[in-house]
Amino acid sequence: MIINLIVCLVHEAGFFETLDEMISQKYRFHHLPYIFMCGLCQVFWLSLLYIIIVGPFNLFTIALCLVNAHLTKIITPLYKLVENLVLKIIELLNKWLGL
Repeated sequence: MIINLIVCLVHEAGFFETLDEMISQKYRFHHLPYIFMCGLCQVFWLSLLYIIIVGPFNLFTIALCLVNAHLTKIITPLYKLVENLVLKIIELLNKWLGL
């Protein structure tokens, strides 16, 4: 789940899009592989790498990696919802305090 949150934050910040743009400007017709552009793919492969390095590698943990990757579809909109709520609260505080 922590891997999912980290990837979501990095992906939403636009890091990989910027990196892809820099690569395509320097090397014409070259782009990052799809694995770096897809949040679901990033979460799956990072979770799988983590399991290979740290924990037991079996079918159950591979299934957990897949479930964690599909949670990206929930975490990303949830992140945007929380971000919008915090921005709305800050806007209301600014109006209330007269800043």
